[in-house]
Amino acid sequence: MPKLICNYGIHFTELAQKYMDTIEVKGTRLHDLINLLEEKYKGFKDELIDPATGKLATRNMILFEREKDNTAALFSLDAELRDGDILTFF
Repeated sequence: MPKLICNYGIHFTELAQKYMDTIEVKGTRLHDLINLLEEKYKGFKDELIDPATGKLATRNMILFEREKDNTAALFSLDAELRDGDILTFF
């Protein structure tokens, strides 16, 4: 179970009522994290998933940081998550 740091910007801060979280997620994919965030903070999934396609919506972004890797945007719900990853939602 990866332990992740989630930073929230713009309207995600309003949904979570905080700027940052440390979250332990049962799965290892981005969709597992989004489902957990939706359980904790209603509305997260609506902001991140396009209902017409079931894929990540283009109106918001998720930046991904991993030790010894470059920061990058995530574009796939199947992106692998590892312990210590930092994700920024904006």
